[in-house]
Amino acid sequence: MKRILYYLFFLIIGAIITEGFQCASPEMTTAKLAIRNKEYTKAETNLEIEISKNSKNTEAWVLLAQVKGELGKYADEANILKQSEKTSDNKNALTQIYGLERQLWINSYQKSVDEFNKYVSSNDKKQIDSALYLINVSISLRPEIAELTRMKGLFYITLNDTVNAVQCYNDYIKIIDNEINLAKEKHIYLGMARNEAINALGKPIETKGIKYSPTSDSTIFDYYKIDGKEVITSSVEKSKEFFTIQGWRVNPPQNWSESDKTDLIELEISPFSELSQIYFQQKDYKASINNVLILLLLDPSNVDANTFLINIYQAQGGVQEAITKCAELVNSNPDNKFYRVQYGQLLFQDQKYQEAIEQFEK
Repeated sequence: MKRILYYLFFLIIGAIITEGFQCASPEMTTAKLAIRNKEYTKAETNLEIEISKNSKNTEAWVLLAQVKGELGKYADEANILKQSEKTSDNKNALTQIYGLERQLWINSYQKSVDEFNKYVSSNDKKQIDSALYLINVSISLRPEIAELTRMKGLFYITLNDTVNAVQCYNDYIKIIDNEINLAKEKHIYLGMARNEAINALGKPIETKGIKYSPTSDSTIFDYYKIDGKEVITSSVEKSKEFFTIQGWRVNPPQNWSESDKTDLIELEISPFSELSQIYFQQKDYKASINNVLILLLLDPSNVDANTFLINIYQAQGGVQEAITKCAELVNSNPDNKFYRVQYGQLLFQDQKYQEAIEQFEK
């Protein structure tokens, strides 16, 4: 599972409170005392009354969100935080709200992964239901982070729920549309050497590095401005001072923190693989090919994807098209034995026996 780059400490309830008890309404005073005494249901009731009377009370909205979290009502907490953004034009208050949102989406994501792992071990439906609930909370706060939707698709794949899995994976593709277009336009791909990516994208306007520990991978984030859009690439250390691209993000929301912009930035090809196989089984060969082609755009050296693409052409009855594609792969990857075996099998199928033998011998 993906590593979250930064962890947040719980914000202390009441830390953002600036007005004294003498200025507060009876409901606010009662709610604050209830929070102090950890009587969260009582606090919840009084804060809801306060908001019904004074919908512009940002402090009440934020306190209610925190109380909902203490009660385990995370979806309600997320909704309240989003509503509280609309009630305040105070920059400091909005910064605090965004901080709470970040805390909630990260905690929900991490807990969803934990619940999913428990489900895999125990097959307890309550845990997968909890995982889905929590990932939905996270998605509601950061729908632009594609990895969250991909994870939801994985949950459904594990449940053998193909319909919902396909929906999630197609949503994932829509979310990373800008990233796919950047790959097409600038010819960058996963596993590309960082220096080659810099040659393709131009000199970064800023570079930041992170070292997790003396024994773990380092990550470098390069920041660009391309066609008026912010682009951030993430490169991971593969060997000493050699970094390869593991993902990129195009035009993240301006109100995101720097941590939000770089969290879960890695691009995953598994949704394309899953969709191509699902569509292949449904004999929707066009959709299957489209997903393989996007996968190969992001990961051009993927042997399994190239081989599967040839299998799709064969299933369509297009042996000659498959032979042409396979010949291209062999010519561009002469030392790849998998491509040669596949090529030889296709030539044999087309009764070109001598040419097939040559490929098998090589």
